[in-house]
Amino acid sequence: MTKEFRRITFSKKTLRKAVDGCSAATGDSIPGGDIVSISSAREGADFRFELELFDYVGKKNRKFRLSEADALEALIQYCLANKVALPRNSRKSVRLIDGNLAMDIFMGVDKDSNFEE
Repeated sequence: MTKEFRRITFSKKTLRKAVDGCSAATGDSIPGGDIVSISSAREGADFRFELELFDYVGKKNRKFRLSEADALEALIQYCLANKVALPRNSRKSVRLIDGNLAMDIFMGVDKDSNFEE
């Protein structure tokens, strides 16, 4: 079977828009400010992304933790809202690549399987 891999990388500014859009829909709130860095960490069995935000008006540095599932949901919703084509039958995951979040999309595989056969 033919397999395809696609990666969509989101800038920090675009990630902020994605998280804001998803937060508005769920009623959660993210601190104000621009995303200046992103790091990843494990918390028990969960994988999280820590967003460091800097509010230039208030001159405050804040951190916000985002679960891998919430990050993926925010990126998918952003793509749907902005008409970025995403295949339905694919496995999607989020990665930290060169200081930005990226959504990896694997097509031609089951959602729960590895890319290798």
